[in-house]
Formats: sequence, C-alpha cells, structure tokens
Amino acid sequence: MRCMTVGEINVDVVLSGMSALPELGQEVLCERVETVMGSASCIFACRMAGLDEESAICGLVGEDQHARVCLESLTAAGVDTSRVVRDPAVSTGATYIMSLPEDRAMVTHLGAIAQLTLSHVPEGLFDGVDHLHVTSPFLQLGLRPDLPDLMRRARAAGATVSFDAQWDPEEKWADTPELAALADVLLPNEVEARRMTGERDLDRALERLLEWGAGCVVIKAGDQGAMAGRGAERACHPAFPITPVDTTGAGDTFDAAFVKAFLADRLNLEDSLAFACAAGGLSCLQIGGIGEPLSSERVRAYIQEAQR
Repeated sequence: MRCMTVGEINVDVVLSGMSALPELGQEVLCERVETVMGSASCIFACRMAGLDEESAICGLVGEDQHARVCLESLTAAGVDTSRVVRDPAVSTGATYIMSLPEDRAMVTHLGAIAQLTLSHVPEGLFDGVDHLHVTSPFLQLGLRPDLPDLMRRARAAGATVSFDAQWDPEEKWADTPELAALADVLLPNEVEARRMTGERDLDRALERLLEWGAGCVVIKAGDQGAMAGRGAERACHPAFPITPVDTTGAGDTFDAAFVKAFLADRLNLEDSLAFACAAGGLSCLQIGGIGEPLSSERVRAYIQEAQR
C-alpha cells in the first residue's frame, strides 16, 4: 500500500515519571524530559513505514531545530518527506506532554500546524497513492475548511481514506459528520466518539457514527481494547496485558496498524482489531510516539505469544 498522510508536523517535549499532574500554584517533579518528533500525522506515517508499507507525508515546517528533529526522524523511519514545505517565516509546532502511566495532558503551540493550507498541497499529490490518512483537523486551522475537498480528491484518484478527528479544544466537533462520511475508516477514541455523537453508550455512539456514512468505524477504548463496525458486522477485542511506560502515540500507532491490517492485508474486523490493539499496546513500552521501530513481524509474534 502506498500511503500519503497530509497534516501537522511538530515535536513532542515529553515530561514523564510524574506522580501526578501539577495544579495551579503547585509544582511536581518529573524523572525524564525528551524532545522527540511528535504529531499524530508523523507518528502514523512512521508506523506505516515500519509496518512494511510505502509512506509519505505532506505538511509545513519552519527552518528551525524542531523542524530538523522532525524531518530527520521521519527520514530515519523510512517516510518520504519530499512533499514537506519548509518556510523560514513560520515556526514548527510543538506539543508539551505531561505523561502519566494511565494517560497524559498536553499543551500545544500551533505555529506551522495552523498555517498549513491547501496551497501547500501540490496538484497530483494522490497520483499513484492507495491511501490517504487525515487527522487532527481542529488543530489545522488553515487546512480544515478544505479537508472535505482534499478527501474527495483522494477518493476521486482511487485512494481509500482514514480519518481520526482527535480532540477538539473548543469541543464543538464542527464538520465531523461531513468528514466521517468521506472516510473509509473512522478512528475516534471512546471519549471523542461520545462527544461527537452526544451518546454516552459506546454501542450507540458506534451506530450513530456509522449512520453518518463512514465505511468502517473503530472506537479505541484504551485498556478496555477496541470495538468496530462495518455494515451489519460488529467486532471487539480486549487490550493486551501491557504495563504502559508512556501512552504518547498509542492511538496513532493503533490507527496505522488497523489500516495496515484491514485495508492493506484485508484481514477481517476481529483480526484487524487484534493486530491494532497489540501494536498500540507495544508502543506504550517506550517514551514518545515512535521511540523505536515496530515491525509487523514483532506485532504478530507478540499476538502469538499472548494467545498461548
């Protein structure tokens, strides 16, 4: 599968080893601080490359140290960065992550993330591309109005589309039904699925998302595993028994693994969920979104070992 990701490129500054998140007027200590390539788009692109698929990314960065970290990491992971625009007039985005074993809190400086527009996306981008992944529209303020057209362009070129809305800082979830309807695979987590649909029950949220027109809906539920629906078919899979070190990028790793299994390898829903849950869990054993490569062979071997 030849996969193109269009989206945000930024670093993650990860603070880990904290006993709790700080409250206003208080201070907590962390054990580690690391600056690594971040962003949902970059992590997805890198994981697709690691899972033996051709992967490229289109986005916008500045001419700064954060850009160098991102581009060097993408290239090292095997991602084609020839469609990334470098502009000295913008600053590369940065997300500051306070990571606890059970979850994380984030603060983001948008920078180039918000300044990426359709003008940075070249004509013919989808020539020869089998799949487009789109994520984080609520951070990509410049590109967001044109995302439906971008997804339609990809579909018209014969590509499938996956979409992960991520969190909406304004909690308005505008345009999500339209974007969902253009997705062959829709990939929210449980909180996002509930907020998008207004449904507290996950089963009802899944049905509502399918009603919006998504070809397949997958809801990630952290240590509870994941559930999915396509047409009349339903499936679920529990999480694997992993003690997490850092959950950064686990959802994006899950996304890439599901797309790999479901669209590239054409596995059924249940087996695709198993592959994605295993990959997402294994990603939590390291600091940052792509601390080390995660191959298909390693994921399959882990599943086989867990099933013994």
